[in-house]
Amino acid sequence: MSDNGSWELSADELSLAANRPLITELAGLGVVRASGKDAVDLLDKLFCVRVTGLGDAMKLAGWAEVKGRLLATPRIVMENEESVFLVVPRETLPEFLKRISIYIFRSKVKFEDVSDTVKVAGVMGSNDDLKAALAPAGLEVPPCLWTTARANGAIAGRVIPTEEPVPGFETPAERLLVLGSADQIAALAGTRVPEAFWWLAEISAGVPTVFTSSMSKFVPQAINYDTLGGVTYNKGCYPGQEVISRVHNNMAKFGKTMVFAKTEGDVPAAGSDFTFEEKLGIVVESVKAAGTTYFLFQTTK
Repeated sequence: MSDNGSWELSADELSLAANRPLITELAGLGVVRASGKDAVDLLDKLFCVRVTGLGDAMKLAGWAEVKGRLLATPRIVMENEESVFLVVPRETLPEFLKRISIYIFRSKVKFEDVSDTVKVAGVMGSNDDLKAALAPAGLEVPPCLWTTARANGAIAGRVIPTEEPVPGFETPAERLLVLGSADQIAALAGTRVPEAFWWLAEISAGVPTVFTSSMSKFVPQAINYDTLGGVTYNKGCYPGQEVISRVHNNMAKFGKTMVFAKTEGDVPAAGSDFTFEEKLGIVVESVKAAGTTYFLFQTTK
């Protein structure tokens, strides 16, 4: 588990990657349930992605402060018509719940930490691997990106596959994010690997996450969150919209982006300033794997 967006894998741990499917129990991720008849509407007014009409999909969402900088990057999925699961780093939950509860006012919405009963796991491998992993839990493989499969309250969502070659993922791997009870997660079949594998796959896939140390550090476009589907430009007002829209309308002059990088040296915690290859930027997340550090880096173009 990490409290700063950094992980480490040894050579022995990396050798487990040969035995797919890979299952990683993501204890570092927590789950918030937003429930009540106004839950979807309130989240739609707070997040920079459209929440209404989510249906059975899973989606990247962003929640920004008034200056347009991200406070959180939840993965969101409907539990039912009046309940939404928000998956965020567990370390951020106290601050997340404190801040988001301010917006309830008279809305019929309840936010609660359900991490003790709703567990999160990652599944990685080929489509056949995913099928073999899910079968004992009674789940099918979602057909395409951001779709879900459901069974007995468990939810499996297909997320962005790996792309950049990194240890354990020299060839691309399909990935699922699974939510369910402890028993349902335990039923997933495959090789159990450390949580750092998931974050190494996230880095390979170019998917950023905001941690406690990187809250209020990035506008969405600085970490490519808009190109990943985490921003809807033609929706109603939300905190930070003016700044985010202004950046969108001036992307040619914006000059910031997020890149995949690796180094034989160490990298500081997420949210830290860092100079790499003579460019100053900010670390988004990192994994040190058998002596080489792989990381996502927000820098100038």
